[in-house]
Amino acid sequence: MIVKMKRLRLMGLQADRDILLRRLMALGCVELRAGPERDTGPAPEQESRLAELQEKLQLLQEALEVLKRYAPEKGRLFQEKDAVSRDVFFSDGVTQRGLALADDLLLHDERIQRLHTMIAHAKENRTAILPWQHLEVPLNTRETEHAIFLLGTVPLTADPEQVRETLAHISPDAALYHVGSTKQEHCLMAVCHRAVHDDILHTLKELGFSEAIFDRAITGTGPQSMTALVHESEKAAAELEVLKEEIAVLGKQRAELKLCIDRLTQEVILEEAKKKVQTQDAKFTLEGWFSAPQEPELTALLSEFSCTWEQSDPTPAEYHQVPVKLQGNRITRPLNMVTEMYGLPAYDGIDPNGLIMPFFSIFFGIMYADLGYGLVLLAISLFLFFRRKRLSRGLQQAAGLLFQVSITTAVFGALFGGFFGDAIPMFSETFLARRIDMWALINPMENPLFLMMGALVLGGIQILIGMCVRVYLCFRDGRPLDAVFDVGTWWLLFGGIALLALGHGPWLAVAGVVSIIAFQGRHAPTVLGKIFGGVGKLYSLVNYLSDILSYLRLMALFLATGVIASVFNMLGSLLGDGLGGGILGIVGFIVVFLVGHVFNMGINIIGTYVHTIRLQYLEFFGQFYKEGGRPFRPLFINTKYYDITE
Repeated sequence: MIVKMKRLRLMGLQADRDILLRRLMALGCVELRAGPERDTGPAPEQESRLAELQEKLQLLQEALEVLKRYAPEKGRLFQEKDAVSRDVFFSDGVTQRGLALADDLLLHDERIQRLHTMIAHAKENRTAILPWQHLEVPLNTRETEHAIFLLGTVPLTADPEQVRETLAHISPDAALYHVGSTKQEHCLMAVCHRAVHDDILHTLKELGFSEAIFDRAITGTGPQSMTALVHESEKAAAELEVLKEEIAVLGKQRAELKLCIDRLTQEVILEEAKKKVQTQDAKFTLEGWFSAPQEPELTALLSEFSCTWEQSDPTPAEYHQVPVKLQGNRITRPLNMVTEMYGLPAYDGIDPNGLIMPFFSIFFGIMYADLGYGLVLLAISLFLFFRRKRLSRGLQQAAGLLFQVSITTAVFGALFGGFFGDAIPMFSETFLARRIDMWALINPMENPLFLMMGALVLGGIQILIGMCVRVYLCFRDGRPLDAVFDVGTWWLLFGGIALLALGHGPWLAVAGVVSIIAFQGRHAPTVLGKIFGGVGKLYSLVNYLSDILSYLRLMALFLATGVIASVFNMLGSLLGDGLGGGILGIVGFIVVFLVGHVFNMGINIIGTYVHTIRLQYLEFFGQFYKEGGRPFRPLFINTKYYDITE
């Protein structure tokens, strides 16, 4: 059902504000709303405090990412929360230790980044001087008192000997040394007198000469520079390993970091809540919504403070502002994930979970019907159930929903005679020389018409129930004529069509058509508009027909799952025959069996879930559902890594 909400208005002493908000946060039943625009906003010091907390929280999260990079945790299938007492969680030491650890980790990470940059830079320099590594001349020494050194490259098409002869024509004293070659160019060093430097350089550039430029840190000869760069890289790499080992040691304090993240997250939530509280002089005021079932607890809490408050029920004009919270029992609560995925109902709507629960489970069970698959899903759901206290709310709901559909899957699988498809008959016929068939009340693979008719009947029942809910809402909201004219006329037509199918006269169907034309366009302003509006509504008969035909997907998905399962069983039996039967053949059958059915379960459980919720969203919700609800977001302790105990 939709939980009843009440409005809360409260005024108290400024001195009690922080402790009261913390108590409300622990209670977790009040959603604060921002005050009127005419009131002043949060104080500058409050904004500064929030920014400071957010900055610290960001540093903590960055430090945790450092640990994930250099000291990752062992993977766990599900994220589980550890328990911590309230006194420990809210102690000042948690924040101090966590922030100190974060500073240490970020300092290590900064040094690691510098070392990575240093290693990359040294690698680039080694690559740059590699062709010059045997040159016994300081690489960055380009001139003496009388001579100029020119280091550079020319394309492979330029012959060094011809370059040397060309330079000799300019200056017989000029010398050219072929230092080495790469796949793209020749590395040359030209030495000439200062007086002919310009002519030598001009001639070399005409031959495609490109002067080599080295990092300023490279000062020695080729061998000296290469040795220094290798030593620098090795030293940086060794220091890098030491830092990583130190981070791994710090990783043993990961729990302190996570605890501090959860703690500061609550402080941020609290500071953001303070922005919604109006303060003036020595008093403060707040407004919000709270869930009515927790009214006694809230009243007891507020009675401990020097404050005054009032509570009131929302008026119909305020329903669009009221937050929505769905409350159900163990059976209907897992369906919250289905409803919330579509969109919460409006506050004056109706909680659909109890209505869709039987249909969701039955439809899923029919489409996925297999005793073996149902038992596998049951085992998974029980595994999750016994770990539910360590699972998130979403996983708890998923586990509950999985448990429900596993039961219906196993039941319909047993009724239809499916156990991993036809695995038992196929295995027995292949390896036992006789066929063992499973008992089945009905085999839809051999008689799909029965399943098709059953799917249409189930669809008609669900749509009829949806129309009944619509009638109930009309009477509840004081609109009985809408129930009669918008729904009753269709029932009149459907009853007439049923009588026609049984061979009776058309008068009831004609009465239904006339009543639809006469009444369903009644909101139009003119008589002609009312008539044409009613005629247009008759087209909805096609919509009802298409909605009912949509339930044929129950048969289609069942056949898809069963056929794919049978194909893999057949492939396993063929492999078993090919291996000559015996132990080797059984092993081959089991391998194909496992791979094939894991694939079939995985791919078809997605399709089954999607088509099951589609039938609820489009065919069923379309009859009565009023969406537009805003989720109830109370001020509460919201932790990611720890559960707080008293």
